[in-house]
Amino acid sequence: MEYEGLIKLYFEVRNTKPLEAKQIIEQMKYLESEGNAVKGRHFYYEAQLYYENANLEQCLCHAITGIQHLMNQPYVSEFAKCYNLMGVVYDNKGNDHMQALQYYLEGLDVAEKNNDHKTSSVFYNNIGCIYDGLHDYATAATYFEQALKNNVNAGGEEFLMEVLNLALIQCEIGDFKQATYYYEYAEIHTELSILEENRAHMGIIKALISYHNHDIEEVKKQLIQICECGKRGDMNINTFLEVLGQIDTLMDKALINEFKEVLTLLGNIASKLDLLEAKIKVIECGIAFCKMIENEQQLYHLLEIYYELARQNEREKEKMLLEGMNLKLKMRDMKRRQKEMKKKSLKYKKLAQHDALTGLYNRTIFSQKLVPLFEEAKTLGKNIGVLIADINDFKQYNDYYGHVSGDHCIHDIAEIMRILCNDQIYFVRYGGDEFLGFFYDVEVAYVKTDCPASLSGSQEAAYGTCQDIAL
Repeated sequence: MEYEGLIKLYFEVRNTKPLEAKQIIEQMKYLESEGNAVKGRHFYYEAQLYYENANLEQCLCHAITGIQHLMNQPYVSEFAKCYNLMGVVYDNKGNDHMQALQYYLEGLDVAEKNNDHKTSSVFYNNIGCIYDGLHDYATAATYFEQALKNNVNAGGEEFLMEVLNLALIQCEIGDFKQATYYYEYAEIHTELSILEENRAHMGIIKALISYHNHDIEEVKKQLIQICECGKRGDMNINTFLEVLGQIDTLMDKALINEFKEVLTLLGNIASKLDLLEAKIKVIECGIAFCKMIENEQQLYHLLEIYYELARQNEREKEKMLLEGMNLKLKMRDMKRRQKEMKKKSLKYKKLAQHDALTGLYNRTIFSQKLVPLFEEAKTLGKNIGVLIADINDFKQYNDYYGHVSGDHCIHDIAEIMRILCNDQIYFVRYGGDEFLGFFYDVEVAYVKTDCPASLSGSQEAAYGTCQDIAL
């Protein structure tokens, strides 16, 4: 199966059949081409797979390696998405929002420069989530709106997440009328199958709106739906974090049973995903719940767990900080090496195409350009002229003045030719003291008379004392 076919198959099974998705990743490794671009895509898709299976450390390692291989390669979308995965890891695991924001902005810059609106919308959405977490709701709303706009510009129909994030922002700032508008907009304009996949996310928004409207029965209904989604495994990491971030705002004695069931579910998911920050948030909700129902024994137990997790979180942050510093050094070194390699590549390319003494094109590049230019001129009906020139009696000059002076003579005459060069005229050192002039879409008179006269006159001015040398 071709590589593109494997990619398509991977996206079809990655959510439902993780083992089969992993086998597809392995198949990709054995394709004929194993250049940096292909290897980089391998690492990106493996990083994505690790993220979906909550192995964030391996996800980060593979995303970094993917960036190293994909830099200056044609797969810009995968290159940008590696930055996105790195940002997600720091955002979720290390709770390092500023480091995550830096990676999101770098990836956004890559996506925007290449007019990749679909990928840009992902970055705008994630950046909005960071500002949402920092309680800068106005900035978050701006980024969510830009995410929605980019998704529409990309022709995307699955804009549900952007709309739901806007609804959630309106809930947080207390504009429940606008939140209701976005929620209803999502229900009306989104396909049923997509809605079903995001019922938990929609449930927390509907619960917040209903709680504001004092509709406790509807809140109970939505909390039960959230639990059902979690038990079925329909709640992905992002939705889980959104639900976890909002659930404590629904604390009410009329919802004790439903709230207890939701907290138990969220605790199980947090343990399964092994996200330390999520565990701490669940414990915080549990502490608030115990205070509400006045269960002191359970409260003290949760406080002990909370303090231990808080200490562990500090250690994790220190570890992630060191890893972040090492990563920055690696990225800086990688960019430096890439820059050096680019400079060397340009240098070698110039050496391969130009004559070392004169700086004019050499006969190899002339042979490569000649046939295509003749074909183009024939197709477009343009004139082509070729001027053959050498330095008469150059051997006597070389023998009399020496090889160094002979090289100076060739170099200086080549400089005269370089002055005459433009987009339509260029000269080639064919070998020794022989030169070829190539003229594209130039008047015949210039090729036959004017140009030879310019070369001859300029040469005589430069080497007038040597009567034996003439073009």
